[in-house]
Amino acid sequence: MKKPASIFDIHVHLLGNAQLDAEFMAFAQNWDMPFATSCLGSQGSMLAYPTFEQCVAANDAVLEQMAQYPDFVYGFCYVSQQHESSAVEEVRRCLGKGMRGVKLWVAVKVDDPRTFPIAEAALEYNAPVLIHSYLRREEILPEESKPDHIVALARRYPDLPIIMAHMALRWQEGADAVAECPNIYVDTSGCDPELGSVEYVIDRLGVDRVLYGSDGPGRDVLCQIARVMAADISESDREKVLHLNAKRLLGLGGAK
Repeated sequence: MKKPASIFDIHVHLLGNAQLDAEFMAFAQNWDMPFATSCLGSQGSMLAYPTFEQCVAANDAVLEQMAQYPDFVYGFCYVSQQHESSAVEEVRRCLGKGMRGVKLWVAVKVDDPRTFPIAEAALEYNAPVLIHSYLRREEILPEESKPDHIVALARRYPDLPIIMAHMALRWQEGADAVAECPNIYVDTSGCDPELGSVEYVIDRLGVDRVLYGSDGPGRDVLCQIARVMAADISESDREKVLHLNAKRLLGLGGAK
């Protein structure tokens, strides 16, 4: 596969495992690939229902990596809506220290009123909210947000940039569900790199709402890049998906 001239990965996770995190950082530097990251766990374990203290520790790990690699690492603040006012203050703390967005996983569906103060805090900083979404064949995570939950939040806060992660797994249904909400973006991460998926979401949403993401290091990053490189799209659209859209969304016009 030909190496793209420029990439920005909008969806990466620190895993709290020193070796794995260092290996991913070496890969990112070798590929000259800055990335947005949140930390969802400790010692390689993903924490769907973290304590507030675990969220703070995870975010501190991201802040430390941001300080160490300022040209590569752009943090997203991981919080749980279950922590209510404490989560709001943590969002303000992290965004005030230079993080670029907020990450919500599976603690609470995002149309729950406990999400609203977090969304409002993100709006204060013009920061996007990246929301995990999977349309599974079998439910295994009871509080996993579906596209309809994300649409409800987007309509309540039409000025809030929202990234629906993974194109909701079933990308055709996911794109169809959010097509009429211009403040919802999708990232290409975290599912099988099926041919036709990038083309479909660009056709339904417009190219400016599609962002490259890998969900690395838990997913094979080269495989996820190949999804975009193999897409039957123009080179100018490929550049937008691979890095320009993310840089614009995060206000990184001068980023590497």
